[in-house]
Amino acid sequence: ISYVGLSGDFGSVQLGQQWKPGFWVVLAADPTFLSGQSGIVGPGQMVAYTANSITYDAPSFVPGLAIQYQMGRGEQSASNAGNSSGYSLTYNNGPLSVAYGAEKSTAAATSTSGFVTSVAATNLGSLTINSSVLNSTATNVAYDLGMVKVNAYTATTKLAGTTSQHKGSGFGLSIPVNASTRLAVFSSGATGTDGSGTQEKEKGTKYAVFHNLSKRTMAYGFVGKSSTTGALTATGQTAFGIMHSF
Repeated sequence: ISYVGLSGDFGSVQLGQQWKPGFWVVLAADPTFLSGQSGIVGPGQMVAYTANSITYDAPSFVPGLAIQYQMGRGEQSASNAGNSSGYSLTYNNGPLSVAYGAEKSTAAATSTSGFVTSVAATNLGSLTINSSVLNSTATNVAYDLGMVKVNAYTATTKLAGTTSQHKGSGFGLSIPVNASTRLAVFSSGATGTDGSGTQEKEKGTKYAVFHNLSKRTMAYGFVGKSSTTGALTATGQTAFGIMHSF
């Protein structure tokens, strides 16, 4: 991810390779904040990045409301391959957070490239580079109850002009143990239907623990697993790390 931008009373404008608006919607639904790791399924085509993009964030006309719009252009020889346009609306009011994102994109040679590997683009049937159009949406609702923060999201990707679609949903919990430690769990599932009516199902679960070592340094541990119906093996990951903010 690399971009330059300007900001002021007009809002902000950024140019370069950037996360799509839908990425932030689904990331907000994941209490582990590790959306690229095994255990999250179904977010679809819009949870990715796009090159040659321009993103505009509008100034806050309503307290708590954020509006983002983006246009991106692919880097393949086919004129429309990888092109996309999308937007997101986010509203925060005290313990409540609601977000919605939508995107229209044209199939590229690597339709599942980006941040999350999903069957969203591969089980919709045969995609034609430079002409097949994918319409995606994502919605997230979160509420902080104090003892626990609850997240829920839904996401859908449809192949325009067909009955092919991919739907996913997820549920997460963020549990503060004390001032320094937090536990998180996220469970998600998805179903996809191609043009012939064939269905494929996914499911995933992941767990994480975060511990603040200082104001700017945090250690974490992660375990995640996801599987697809009919597949011989499941995908699993275990990770430990330290994050430091500068």
